[in-house]
Amino acid sequence: MQQPRSIYREAAKLPPGHILTCAPGIGAPKCFWDLRGIAAAGVRGNDPTADPNEAVEHLDKLLRDSVRLRMIADVPLGAFLSGASISSTVVALMQAQSTRPVKTFSIGFHEAGFDEARTAKAVAAHLGTEHTEFYVEAKHALDVIPRLPEWFDEPFADPSEIPTYIVSELTRNHVTVALSGDGGDELFAGYERYGWAERLVGGVNAIPRMLHGPRRRHCERCRPRPGPGFSAGCRNNGAASFRATSCTRRLRYSMIRAPAPSTPYREPVGAPR
Repeated sequence: MQQPRSIYREAAKLPPGHILTCAPGIGAPKCFWDLRGIAAAGVRGNDPTADPNEAVEHLDKLLRDSVRLRMIADVPLGAFLSGASISSTVVALMQAQSTRPVKTFSIGFHEAGFDEARTAKAVAAHLGTEHTEFYVEAKHALDVIPRLPEWFDEPFADPSEIPTYIVSELTRNHVTVALSGDGGDELFAGYERYGWAERLVGGVNAIPRMLHGPRRRHCERCRPRPGPGFSAGCRNNGAASFRATSCTRRLRYSMIRAPAPSTPYREPVGAPR
């Protein structure tokens, strides 16, 4: 549910990147993290003429250091492993910096289109981890669903909450702390939809220049709008509501459809990446 709304009457959420201090004379949310500012600072700090090989080495160093810091624990440590590139990279960096086999965990599905367990098992064998897997059946999901309201602050439309809990429960039987690849697909374009976005850009660029003005106005009309308590400095944090339906309807008439891919797009509902 988009902020500032919540499932409770007369209760509002803070916008992303904001903090509210409760004190006499202080009542307005304050922005402490701005996506646009962070992105701009990153661009300014990067050397556009850097050698690609040096950039790869620098990224490898940063990733290794990030994983190493999160392996510092005084309790048993493991990792979620789906077999996808992101979680496989995390586990590979863990194993490279560990003196013993890393404990990895994955869940599988009997439906071939959703099963990543075999790939995860192959990755685990290649890296030499101590791997544990569990195949999920319908009854396991049905057992979890009635308990979801106890764990989440409010409903949200993400079916991965069920396999995420199941793999977490499996992992907790063996270790206390587990690393995962969550967030890596957003940073490294791991989802198939990023390829679709590239196709869409190609279609948009094919529009005659004389139509760019109307298209831009349509896009501007469906841009996220600031909500109550939303500071101007955080306009790009995605805090405002997004009228997706009306936006899609307008863009359908203002953009040329991108070429269809060879296979229909479908993101599997599986274990954490």
